[in-house]
Amino acid sequence: MIPEGHRTFVENLLAKHGVRSASAEGDAGRYLLGWTDATGRPQVEVALRHPIALLANALGPPPADVVEQAHRQGVAMAALASSPRHADKQVNAGVDIIVAQGTEAGGHTGVVSTMVVVPEIVDAVAPRPVLAAGALPMPLQFMLISDALRRVSTAGVADLAAMPVGQIVGAMNKVKSARGVAMGSATVLIVASRLAAFGWPCSRSSSRRGPMRGN
Repeated sequence: MIPEGHRTFVENLLAKHGVRSASAEGDAGRYLLGWTDATGRPQVEVALRHPIALLANALGPPPADVVEQAHRQGVAMAALASSPRHADKQVNAGVDIIVAQGTEAGGHTGVVSTMVVVPEIVDAVAPRPVLAAGALPMPLQFMLISDALRRVSTAGVADLAAMPVGQIVGAMNKVKSARGVAMGSATVLIVASRLAAFGWPCSRSSSRRGPMRGN
């Protein structure tokens, strides 16, 4: 799933900064979050041993037996969807709450913005409840570096502190600092928010000229 060249790059970078190898740690692979069936199911079992009210699922509809197990214990199921078609699949799987996420969610859910996709999903699954999602990191990136981040933290190498940024990384053509990426994303968000609040310049000017022509 992850190209070997990516893994080699990570290991070479860690070695360059004196971070011990995974074999030296003796417990490599134990810290991957539940993005596979093998690692996800044990987490479901642990969660259902506690007095929880909700389980949330991503990356496709949850397995039918997991939905049934949660419902038997009175636990509601939520799941992410990035289009009306995906939302329909979640509903058919028995999900109780749809979490609608647009392109702002790490850039890996398509090109439709949250402001557009949320009302589309609301209409598609009504009267099923819908929540609007925030930004989410690209899962394969964390699958690649989860163990490396733990080793970096253990070694205390601040220069290698990192956080996945989603598929926006594909738009980068030069090395950027984490601060630079964050500031750039914040700037885009501010501009988009202002456009959403006040409208596109051409639309605003046209709306102003309309009444004048009418008079």
